[in-house]
Amino acid sequence: MSIIEYKAISASNKITIGSVPEDHLNQLESRLLEQGFRLISYRCTKQKRYKTLSYLHQQALWRSLRYYMMSGFTLVDGIKHMVQSSVDEKLQSVLHTVYQYLQQGQQFSLIMKAYIDKTDVLTISLLESAEQTGDYLEVFADLEEYATWQVDFKGSVQQSLRYPSIVFGAIWVSIFCILYFFAPQLSSYLQNTAYTVPTLTSLLMGLSQFVVQWPWVWISFPFIVGIGFKAVYRMFPNLRSVGVYIPGIRSLIFGYYYASIAKVLYLQLKHGHSLVNSWKNVQTAYAEDWIEPIFKKIAIKIEQGVSLTTMLKQYGWLFSKFFIQLVEVGEQTNMLGDNLRVISAYYERDTQQRIVGYIKLIEPLMLVFMGIILIVIVGGLFYPMYEQIGMANHG
Repeated sequence: MSIIEYKAISASNKITIGSVPEDHLNQLESRLLEQGFRLISYRCTKQKRYKTLSYLHQQALWRSLRYYMMSGFTLVDGIKHMVQSSVDEKLQSVLHTVYQYLQQGQQFSLIMKAYIDKTDVLTISLLESAEQTGDYLEVFADLEEYATWQVDFKGSVQQSLRYPSIVFGAIWVSIFCILYFFAPQLSSYLQNTAYTVPTLTSLLMGLSQFVVQWPWVWISFPFIVGIGFKAVYRMFPNLRSVGVYIPGIRSLIFGYYYASIAKVLYLQLKHGHSLVNSWKNVQTAYAEDWIEPIFKKIAIKIEQGVSLTTMLKQYGWLFSKFFIQLVEVGEQTNMLGDNLRVISAYYERDTQQRIVGYIKLIEPLMLVFMGIILIVIVGGLFYPMYEQIGMANHG
């Protein structure tokens, strides 16, 4: 799809810049004249096709739309002004397409479904609620809060992985330099002596020969392993449960599950969805996860009239006592939504604190790991040379 980017000027020398679909070029000049502008220049550009909007883009979208509608704009006019003012190419492209479909009379939730990840069922369900009730302001506020939480959580995880990645990269490059530049010289030196090379040194020299012959394999190995793990992770969802059996990772994974499930349920109940439909949406959100069969069984039982508390107790190994107790009290007092909000807030804070603790723990551990690796490599390669020097001094 192509769009026309134009520039126009008014009688008072005010410049305006905007864009319209390519098929609207014939009406562009007349529309500008009606608004008191004269077309100066335009160009045709190819519009990129984007599949999904990240939570960072969603955060900006819901915030901007909420402020536009608080200022008296309609949904369509708000999106129109965002198309003209957005500096983000991806968001502008998506909004341009959304604006076209809205003008054709299509529903906003159906249009956005093409740009929202299929596991993000909360966004679509809340947009459908907003279309039915007309309460876009509160829905956009909740969607912005949800997107902000997702951005903050993923940012914390990336921060916890950033330091180990940098240290590992430094170790990998250091080992490459030692094996590629220094080890071959030492190998040539030891071959001219009658010294019996230790086993560790022999292994390192063999590795050095491989690195010299195939340097690109050594450099690309971490990227190949990372891409391979990512592909396997996507192809075999059940492998994701491996982290559940690691004590430290287990609490982090389950904390995220509890916070996410409680938040999705709370927001849907808040905007008029039934518990059955809300839980089915939770099941859809985890369709590619290892816990999806469990959520499916829970959804079937809830639809048959079994209470949520009963089903959570049945899977007590998956849900914490705190989670189950607050849900039970919420169902008994008809305050399930409020209690789910408490659960979400509790585990959001708990998860963030755990991530911060892991970051503080990882830093010294990585330094120790880096020291051990370099000591083994450098010691294994240079110990024979130092030993020969010592023997010569005593000889």
